[in-house]
Amino acid sequence: MLRDDITPLFADTEQIKELFQAEQPEIDAVEAAVGGWIRELHVMTALETIDLWENDYCLDHNTDLTVEQRRARVFAKKMQRRIPKRENIEDTIRQMLGAIRVSITETGCMFTVMVESMTLIDNLKIAEDYFRRIRVAHFGFTFINQLNRNYQMDKYFTPAVVEHKKIWTEVER
Repeated sequence: MLRDDITPLFADTEQIKELFQAEQPEIDAVEAAVGGWIRELHVMTALETIDLWENDYCLDHNTDLTVEQRRARVFAKKMQRRIPKRENIEDTIRQMLGAIRVSITETGCMFTVMVESMTLIDNLKIAEDYFRRIRVAHFGFTFINQLNRNYQMDKYFTPAVVEHKKIWTEVER
């Protein structure tokens, strides 16, 4: 808001108040437009330019898929060019699926990809295809969608302290 950018002495004058009423809707509209343009610059937040993203990466325009699935396909294709270090792959899959945590472990000639999320993930097949293309060819892999469930239980304890004392008394007669 314009009022936050000037001193209170000027903000309380009549001319400035009229100026704020006239110009603030225009400034809000410009901020919203710029926010929309910035949103379209990244594939995972794009809405209007998803067709352009698919054209850039030579993907077919499958309108049967949801917008999230189309974004994930483009993102997977884009991330194939990245150096396939384990941290990069984990970060890419985490961003692609919107997961909480992704970890890749290797045992023998087998990768296990643990995807931790709060719900079952619909785009897991797209992430599997991405991993299939970038993994070491002779290694197998398994994707596991791990649901994170944290239960908090409060237990209340009341300490009961009982003190036993023996009193010895001697009576002289």
